[in-house]
Amino acid sequence: MDLDLTHRLTFCTSSSFTSKNGDTVTTTVGDSNPLLYSAHTLSHSGTTYSNRVSGDPVFSQAALEAALLLSTYGILTNMGEKKSMRFNTIITGDDPGTVRMVKQLINSMADVDAIQSGVTNAYKGSYKHVILPDLATTAAGAYDSTKRRWWFVAAADQGMAGWQAYLGVWSTPQFLAPTYGDGMDIHNYNWTYSTYAIYGICIPTGKGIIGSCPTS
Repeated sequence: MDLDLTHRLTFCTSSSFTSKNGDTVTTTVGDSNPLLYSAHTLSHSGTTYSNRVSGDPVFSQAALEAALLLSTYGILTNMGEKKSMRFNTIITGDDPGTVRMVKQLINSMADVDAIQSGVTNAYKGSYKHVILPDLATTAAGAYDSTKRRWWFVAAADQGMAGWQAYLGVWSTPQFLAPTYGDGMDIHNYNWTYSTYAIYGICIPTGKGIIGSCPTS
């Protein structure tokens, strides 16, 4: 379940992917475009909006500000009106360099790009940092180095006022171990174990999340 949830960001630039079980997983949002897209459409306006940082820069203070600039004019209602959201969460994989840069930005006392003393870091304590160990992976869960520096900023944990992304769980993950004689093949003494879960993932819109997908 964790891998499946993470892969909504891992494959955020695609319309679908084939899971490790061979199933086709659709990853489009309500406007039939990928989650991260440069021309999202609106239901009652001809205006489009982008939630992908131009040029796909690696994480830095300047790159974050480019993402936040998108949030100031690129978050729109379905009527094309400006919509404000409070972006409060930075999401990355576990790439050491990217993790370090995020930690420096949100924890340093001084501006991380300043060379003189006495300069305040305006971003100190402004964001929560979420690290997803499975972000840079293939559909089968193997490491994918081309996605190791991907990062996102999201308006998280704000209900309808923030990014709308939902997980519905009808049956929590279960592990079933056989008892003696039950689940055992008497011809070769192999035992059968089972795991299962029933859940659904729904992301209606790209509004509320902005990302960058550098490949190197």
